[in-house]
Amino acid sequence: MSRVKIAKSRLDETVAQRFWNKGPLAAASLRHALESGVGRMLDIRGLSSVLIAMGLCVNKLELQEIMKYYAYDADPGFVKLEDFLTMLWRINLDDTRLEWANALFPEDTQLGQLLTRFYAEDHPSVVSGDRTEEHVRGDLLLAISDGEETETITITREAFLIYLSMISRNYPQEDDFHHFLQDAWKL
Repeated sequence: MSRVKIAKSRLDETVAQRFWNKGPLAAASLRHALESGVGRMLDIRGLSSVLIAMGLCVNKLELQEIMKYYAYDADPGFVKLEDFLTMLWRINLDDTRLEWANALFPEDTQLGQLLTRFYAEDHPSVVSGDRTEEHVRGDLLLAISDGEETETITITREAFLIYLSMISRNYPQEDDFHHFLQDAWKL
C-alpha cells in the first residue's frame, strides 16, 4: 500500500469516527447531504460549508487533505461531494457486510414494508437491557426517514445502507454484526 493510501485511510478513519459519534443524527445529515449533493462539485469553501451543516467540523489541514485526496481529476480545485460522502458511509461496511446488507435490502422500498421486517424486541441492545424497543426504533426512523412514520414513504437503499453503516460501528466483529442482522432483521 502506498503512503498516500495509508495517509488517506487514516484521515478517512479519523474524520469518519468523529462524524459517526453523532449516531442517528449523523446518518440523517449524511442522507440529506447525499440527496442534495448528487453530481455537485465543491471548492474548499463549499466543502467546508457542507461539512459544517452536517455537524462535522474539520480543521484546515484535514480540509486540505480531503480536497487533495478527493479532488476531481479534471479540476483538482474541486471535490466531487458524492465521493467523499460515500466514503463516510462505506467506511463501516466492508465487502462482507455490504453483501449481507444487499441481501437484506436489495432495492428501494416503502417504510411500512421495511418496518414489518424490523424486530426491535430482538435487537441485541434491547435484549441486553441497554435500550428500549422505542429507542432502537426511533434510531432507525431518525436515520432513514427523519423520524417520520408514514408507511408510504419510499426509503432508498442508500438510506438503509447509511443506517447499517451507523449500526456497524457498534459491532467490530463480523460475527456480532451478522448476529445483529439475524436477530433484528431476520437475515
